[in-house]
Amino acid sequence: MGGIWPDFLTALILVGIGWSCSLLLLDRETIPRLLSSLNLGRLLHLSLESSDLGIWCYEHQQDRIFLDGRASLLLGLPTRAARLAEFLECVVPEDRERIRRIWLHPPTTAAPGTVEFRVGDSHRGLRHLSLSSGLPGRGGKRRRRSGAMAMGTLQDVTERKKVEIALRESEARFSTIFRTCPAGIALCRVADGSLVDVNPAFLHIYGLERQEVIGMTSFALHLWGSPQQREVALASILIDGRGYQSERSIRRPDGQVRHLLISVDLVFLDSERYLQWTLLDVTENRRSQALASRNEILTNAIMNSLDVAVAVLDREGNILRTNRKWSEFALGNGAGEELAAGVGLNYFEVCRRSFPEASATEALAGMQAVLEERLPVASIEYPCHGPAGERWYLLQATPLGSGLQGLVTIHMDITARRQAEEGLRQRLMLQDKLARVAASVPGVIYSIKLRPDGTFCIPYAMQGSVDIFGLRPEDLTEDLGPVLSRIHGADQERVLAVVLESARTMAPWHCEFRVHHPQGGVRWVESKAVPRLEDDGCVIWHGYIHDVSARKQADAELMRSRDQLRALNEGLQRVREEERSRISLEIHDQLGQSLTVLKLEMAWLRARLLGGQAEEKTRLQEVGRLIDDTLRAVRTISWDLRPGILDTLGLGAGVEWLVDDFRRRLGIRCNVVVPRERLELPDVLATHLFRICQELLTNVARHAQANRIDVSLGLADGRVLLEVRDNGRGMPMLPAHGHSLGLLGIKERAAQCGGEVHIATRPEIEGTRVRVLVPLITRETDIGNIGH
Repeated sequence: MGGIWPDFLTALILVGIGWSCSLLLLDRETIPRLLSSLNLGRLLHLSLESSDLGIWCYEHQQDRIFLDGRASLLLGLPTRAARLAEFLECVVPEDRERIRRIWLHPPTTAAPGTVEFRVGDSHRGLRHLSLSSGLPGRGGKRRRRSGAMAMGTLQDVTERKKVEIALRESEARFSTIFRTCPAGIALCRVADGSLVDVNPAFLHIYGLERQEVIGMTSFALHLWGSPQQREVALASILIDGRGYQSERSIRRPDGQVRHLLISVDLVFLDSERYLQWTLLDVTENRRSQALASRNEILTNAIMNSLDVAVAVLDREGNILRTNRKWSEFALGNGAGEELAAGVGLNYFEVCRRSFPEASATEALAGMQAVLEERLPVASIEYPCHGPAGERWYLLQATPLGSGLQGLVTIHMDITARRQAEEGLRQRLMLQDKLARVAASVPGVIYSIKLRPDGTFCIPYAMQGSVDIFGLRPEDLTEDLGPVLSRIHGADQERVLAVVLESARTMAPWHCEFRVHHPQGGVRWVESKAVPRLEDDGCVIWHGYIHDVSARKQADAELMRSRDQLRALNEGLQRVREEERSRISLEIHDQLGQSLTVLKLEMAWLRARLLGGQAEEKTRLQEVGRLIDDTLRAVRTISWDLRPGILDTLGLGAGVEWLVDDFRRRLGIRCNVVVPRERLELPDVLATHLFRICQELLTNVARHAQANRIDVSLGLADGRVLLEVRDNGRGMPMLPAHGHSLGLLGIKERAAQCGGEVHIATRPEIEGTRVRVLVPLITRETDIGNIGH
């Protein structure tokens, strides 16, 4: 009976080879190499190998290559004489120079030299060939002479290469298994009984460090029950070649007692005998069947740990083994309990029952091609839409290997990948549509990136950059410099400041600036962009830029028109005020004086009448009263046209007169506050503020329904402040466009003085409050400058 460890390793290696070497075909070329690596059947190996050799000859002087049938088949060249160039065409480009040197500089003796190279074609794929070369002669002593013929053999070593790769992977897996194996493994020298190597599981079982264990004897570690038992066991192992098994309990340094199943086997390393100890900790689960089925448990554990559905088939398609994922795969796709159980079911028949579905036909044909060694591996993607929805799977069928006839099939869920591919396709289609839409938009859609080192680049820009900057998109990708060079010098600093502020606050930026186009001259452009912070610390803006020169020109024309209209309106108001002043003066001076003279004359006539002329006196008295009424009307008209108090006493007195007149006419309670000292203001500014106050009082009288008003005039922060407030019904809804003609006139007068108007009404305050703020101007010539 062998020990635990050989059976345990055998199971793991079989499973490892079955999975890692799934692409390896064991044909008649591979079998002799495996036999050769095991030093078994050497004669059979040599005979098979020699049957695969092709013979070639090469005449250097005539540049002719002669191939036998096997060599011709391996190279895909005819057996007739070929040239060196024809031979090199078959070789992979990376290997041609090395082969050329072999052909042109063969060895100087008949001692053969060997080189391996690769050839490939569309039918047989990439293959590895071994070429041996030498000069014909005896005993390897013949020297090369002019025109000598080189000859040698050609052999296909593709399968040997695969086996070498598989063996290297197997050795790596064996080392991994030794380190990661849950069973404790130790190597003990037979000569002195000391331990030379242990795996981590062994140290974990004993609760010791590696330096504490290496060098200790197996007896000191209580691996033997007694000296007598050790002698009997060693005799059984060393003499009879049988393994030793026992069950042992040990106490760790921390006091824990562990129950172990121990297996001891004899192994040879570098011609020296060692005992291989395998310790299986069964403290937590001491089941009698654990020892008998441990290989099965480990195999199932490995298979069930895989996230793919696995089924092992024999040559006829019968299912020999499945894993847990297979059952979930079958049940999840509505295949039923029979297929979910798997073992004993013929999978080929399952595929046949699914005919004429193309995927079932393709799957069966692929698996049979692998069994017949026509394909190293079969891969088929197929839909399997079940109750859980639309699913896609990848079926891979590989041979069992190791001389076993059968297949390992893997069903991998690739739904996510297919969905991702479909999503990518949809995104590409959408991107193409968006690109076409963006191409039809005037201007340039772009991306600007600010790197952590403070440099800029433009990852993306549309072809419109030629129209805006005169630069192609490919000229902008690495550096922002070409774009900055086209921005007007007076605007560069402002644009950079806006962009950097957006990077600091992560707020969108909007800027208008000028650019120099090589053909179009100076243009105005507008740009807007939204920032986003990327994982690498870069800030990237996505936005657009378009030409607004026409709009800027229209805005400038509009501003000029507004300035002209404002100047015209200001001139008209000035002319009107001047005309009012002239008319007021003429009415007051001429008409008033004439009426006064007339009144005096009438008084004189009345005094000259006789006492008997009572009727005439009455008539003259009525004419005198009429003259008095006319004089009062003349004074009122003159004051309305241009109050003289505004010119003599200033704006404060004029506002007081307006409020007193308002109180006298309407009987509304009024409160007025003006500066004690006269405000020294230009006539134009004083007139504008007087007319604004007059219009505000008129609006209160017409619309407010108020019983109290407060008027104040003063200075605030270097500006003249006029405020009129009432307690009326307010202005719940402004007229169309937010202005009445009266308010429009007020705002226009304030704008002509460089001032502003603020209106507050319900529900902000009770009633309505209008504040007019204009700069304090002391010279007449400054009004026009401030207004513009």
